[in-house]
Amino acid sequence: MKRHIPRMAMLNVVSNKEDMKGVYQVIDGKQRLSTMLEFYRNKFTLLIDEVEFYFKDLPEDYQNVISGFMFPYYIVNEDFGNEFTDEDKINWFRYINFAGIPQDSEHIKSLM
Repeated sequence: MKRHIPRMAMLNVVSNKEDMKGVYQVIDGKQRLSTMLEFYRNKFTLLIDEVEFYFKDLPEDYQNVISGFMFPYYIVNEDFGNEFTDEDKINWFRYINFAGIPQDSEHIKSLM
């Protein structure tokens, strides 16, 4: 549909030094990710040429294009033993979302 989807921001947290397997924490983009998963699960429709379609009802080529979409993202790898604090994560989120835009103090408090 040629719509811009902003980059997501994720943190790769290595929880086990032996196998170096990590867990991704979404810093920004959770709503975008959740929305796509809900669409794949047929929780809501997409309007195309004034007709509503659930994912399962789309032509196969449309399903392939949508399910093959690669979300743009930033990823930061956390060093084992040098963890990001919650404050670091909040500051990153604030930098991405609120740089130069004054925000309501209640909204900022809800992030804390």
